[in-house]
Amino acid sequence: MSDIRQSNDFKLSFTGTDVMVDTFNRTSDSDMKKFVALTDLTIIIFLLLLLRRISGVVYPLVIVTNATICTIGLMALSQTPISDMTMVVPSFILAVGVADAIHILAIFYKQFDQGSEKEDAICYAMGH
Repeated sequence: MSDIRQSNDFKLSFTGTDVMVDTFNRTSDSDMKKFVALTDLTIIIFLLLLLRRISGVVYPLVIVTNATICTIGLMALSQTPISDMTMVVPSFILAVGVADAIHILAIFYKQFDQGSEKEDAICYAMGH
């Protein structure tokens, strides 16, 4: 748009759907990057506060990231189009995966800290 010359007596303004869509897309892209970074940081902080171990942060994030990548990959392989419904899937996997990991790891760490062997603590956590 900078290649269009304007003068004091003749000003051009861009309006319409195309301008609105372009502005929305640029703003959404910028906001999404900030939102994802803040969400990841918040999840890391809460995992550290709740589980108090680096493994309690790394394991859930690795699992959720792999699950999200596999899900999107399967969508691509099956030629499932991205729609309003499927755009929610990564956020849903993140929320459910991290919440599930917190429950399982909290039970595991409690058993493990009470002196159970690692395998016994895993069996107890999964059976719970």
